[in-house]
Amino acid sequence: MSFLLTLTKRAKNERTKRNFIKNILPAVSALAECCHGHGLGLHPLLRLSLLLSCPDNTWHRSAWLVSPAVAVTSKDAGLSFDIKFGYYNADCLDVLVSDTYAGNGSIDMAQWTSVKDQFTFPEGPANGYNDNFVNVGKAGLEAYNGKSVYVAFRYVGEGPNAKTTTVQLDNVSISSAVLAPTNEKPYNALYQFDGTDWKVKEDSRLVVVTPADYDAMGSPGSHDNFSTSDAPENYLPQFLAQKFPYAQEGDSKAVMYKYYNKVTTIEVDEYLFKEGTWVLNNNIELKEKVNFVHNGTEWLFDPTVTKSLASEDYLILENWVKANKDAGYMDAKYGNSEYWFGGSSYYVNFNIQLAKRRSNDPDGVVPADDKEAEAYLLSMVQEGIELILATEYPTAGAQVSGVDCFYVISAKVYNGLETFTYTYTFKGLGNAKFELQGEPEVTK
Repeated sequence: MSFLLTLTKRAKNERTKRNFIKNILPAVSALAECCHGHGLGLHPLLRLSLLLSCPDNTWHRSAWLVSPAVAVTSKDAGLSFDIKFGYYNADCLDVLVSDTYAGNGSIDMAQWTSVKDQFTFPEGPANGYNDNFVNVGKAGLEAYNGKSVYVAFRYVGEGPNAKTTTVQLDNVSISSAVLAPTNEKPYNALYQFDGTDWKVKEDSRLVVVTPADYDAMGSPGSHDNFSTSDAPENYLPQFLAQKFPYAQEGDSKAVMYKYYNKVTTIEVDEYLFKEGTWVLNNNIELKEKVNFVHNGTEWLFDPTVTKSLASEDYLILENWVKANKDAGYMDAKYGNSEYWFGGSSYYVNFNIQLAKRRSNDPDGVVPADDKEAEAYLLSMVQEGIELILATEYPTAGAQVSGVDCFYVISAKVYNGLETFTYTYTFKGLGNAKFELQGEPEVTK
């Protein structure tokens, strides 16, 4: 005996399963053939989840659940569903597809092709049910692209032969994209903001180490980065030699990579090709930090310069004092400190120690009153920094793209007992002029 069984719509506060192409079959009907008239039923706890089983050890069942015709409009379309087994004792389920079935209830096995082997079924328990529904993966329908197909679930149970496994189906769907294994790897790239949009930085000198590169190096590939135990200088020369086998003397590459030391950072090293070998260029010092700021409408280049004074900055002061002041303002023995501004390229700081400055003051400019002297010496630190800025940024304007130019400068200041860090913020006025913005921030 055969008959048609149509599932009913579930309560309106629960999601339905009626869109087959996007999510779920639009209306599920079942054509059942059962020797004793037992048709397909619904699992009472899952409502629209389909229950297929053989009721007891005396029954034989061959039951079909057949979908309406569905148009396959993409070569990437795939069939998928969730499954749960109960009291598993035999494989009773087959999944079939047909593009020649007439949809009239007459089943001809020659018209159907099994796609069961494309799915992965969970292991079913001998007693009770799987805890959860499990997705079985997807069967590709590329062969049916441009055609209309029917999907059928066929259950064959035999009580006398102990084939009575209960099968529950849910979330039957045909999607336009098939999830499949991929060989794609993440790829690192450097982007640059051109004032309007972010674009991949095109620079023949720039080399970005990718996850595939780390993998080829061995140990760094475990986390796709270098670290204290996998130093970049132990790998990058060989990496560059393989990547640029025809490098010429004097060529240079800036290599960007990830480095882990408690936290992961992005680092850039310059390598030079010398005498047939790539060598790290250690003569690079980062002085400036470049950022972007948002003005409420768009991102703009932030021209703010942030730096800590280094030995060569204090050399500017020493050279100026040699050229413009009495020789008594220079350190007589080593010549690597000056006492007009108080800067020292050797100690890399400003010295505002009263006794030292008063003993090296041939013009007598340091006030006799200690408090006034301390204020004067700090004012000379500010003047010294302004001279350094004027020397290093002689043509800097007051703005860049409508954004004010600021200079955040940190300097070490020694008072004879302790060393403090003074951080000054100056606003660029153009024409090598700079204006202090508030009081300096002082930290130990």
